[in-house]
Amino acid sequence: DIVGVDAYRSGNDIRLGIKMSAISHGWNPTSNPFDHVVPYIFISDGDDSTGCEYHPNSNYTLPEEFGKWDYMFQCNGWGQAYYSCEGASESSFGKAVTPAPKNDPKVDWIVRDKDGNVTHEGVEDSASLDANGKVIQKYARLDWTGYSPELGSDWEDKAGMIWITISASAMGFPSDITGYKFYVNTWDFDMGSPRGMKSGEPERYKFGTGDLDPSTVPLVCDESDEIIVVE
Repeated sequence: DIVGVDAYRSGNDIRLGIKMSAISHGWNPTSNPFDHVVPYIFISDGDDSTGCEYHPNSNYTLPEEFGKWDYMFQCNGWGQAYYSCEGASESSFGKAVTPAPKNDPKVDWIVRDKDGNVTHEGVEDSASLDANGKVIQKYARLDWTGYSPELGSDWEDKAGMIWITISASAMGFPSDITGYKFYVNTWDFDMGSPRGMKSGEPERYKFGTGDLDPSTVPLVCDESDEIIVVE
């Protein structure tokens, strides 16, 4: 689950910090040091005369208070993709564009030297157990107690935070980003594709939708509870 989303601004660059209740890297991700979860970042210039109101291929219309997106970013443990709203629809991602936002800085997992000593403060892999009583490897429940930066504070890294840095160039070099809006949601990831669904009961590697038609169920695990608006 998303615990919260922090936003920092430097000129017309934006950095978003996605606070998750837990993160993992058990599948040995190669591009971004977190797996299972797929964050989607939607960017609106605040003008809904253009843009796309849908989360493509996800059976989901974005919240009314957000409106329509102009850019959409998706990242996972093995890559990322970035789209403009040109050609985007309920069933099309739109036009792939560059430069893309980045997972920067990388998630701060714990680092040990060859002797097993901690070389800097990071996130400890937890000793959480699965349903069979086995330790879940490369998994951490995050503790955000005491972490509540004040409005207007300077940016500081925080172990376990998923940072997404969005440069002005990634948003088409706007002269002013006042009124720009940002919305975040997440889904699950499975071997290069969004986690699948099936009617009825769940099965291994697929969610079950009960009596609901899988083609109508939104592919959204969680979303930011507030729309971030640049003032």
